[in-house]
Amino acid sequence: MLPNRSHLLASFSTKPFSLASHSGVASVSNDPISETAEEWFEEGIKKWNENDLMGALESYEKSIFTKPTGEAYYNIGCCYYQLGKHEKAANAWIHSLSLSLNRSDAHVNLANIYALSQSIRNPEKAISHYEAAIRISPEDGEIRYNFAVVLESMDKLEEAIEMYKVAIEKGVEKASVNLRNAVARWGSKKLRDMEKVKGKGVKDE
Repeated sequence: MLPNRSHLLASFSTKPFSLASHSGVASVSNDPISETAEEWFEEGIKKWNENDLMGALESYEKSIFTKPTGEAYYNIGCCYYQLGKHEKAANAWIHSLSLSLNRSDAHVNLANIYALSQSIRNPEKAISHYEAAIRISPEDGEIRYNFAVVLESMDKLEEAIEMYKVAIEKGVEKASVNLRNAVARWGSKKLRDMEKVKGKGVKDE
């Protein structure tokens, strides 16, 4: 089993994704290139388990130099994130998706990094990647929960409330607290808006 260390940004997901555990290199009999790429990939996992991030990164890079796969690029992104190189992590996850289109974990990592990283923060990109992740893994309530947190941070309260509700339906119990807070915020916002309209009407008289 891969290490418990989360590679997600200050993860507000309750179930972080792990490293890709298989290289994704097609098994071809007597293919030395595939075999070498697989060996470097496995060495990367070994180094990661030993907390040798630079060694893991070097091994994964040798794997993709030999034969690029979405899985190896994905793990490179994990290494870069742990090393604090958020832009390089994002680029690696983007490469991963170009080779493995249906990786909801890569979309979630990109969404989280665009939502939380000060250096490359981009809420609109975060929303786009959450939506893509939901299309791939519609039953994953934790993706919905993360998405709701970002929507709430953008003051999109009504959308956040609906997303929290779905997350709760799909088993994310901690979303209940967030839902109550978001509903309270939405109620306060509606009250302020009503008072502004009322105040404007008094001035116009």
